[in-house]
Amino acid sequence: MTMPGTASGAAACPHATGGRRERDNQTRQHFDHTMAALTCFSGGVAHDFNNVLTIMFGYTDFLLERVHKEGPLYAQLSEIKQAGKRAAKITRLLMIFGTQRVFRRR
Repeated sequence: MTMPGTASGAAACPHATGGRRERDNQTRQHFDHTMAALTCFSGGVAHDFNNVLTIMFGYTDFLLERVHKEGPLYAQLSEIKQAGKRAAKITRLLMIFGTQRVFRRR
């Protein structure tokens, strides 16, 4: 039984919240390390994927200049280029998350 005006339980012990603070600090540090790893990973994936897209766009543009605009191959190459543009948008999102920079295709 406690006397009026006195603390009881965990609040009475000044060290009782120290364990919780330590666990919270460890959780926060773990989260920070995890986010740093995800950031690095997503930046690397975006960079590598952007390299693949550059090659894809280069060859698609090269071929589009050489085929007849009314032919079926031109339409198929145009679809490939459109798909590449959609993939480039995803790559930009990864770069924003991973490096906080956006590289635009020239």
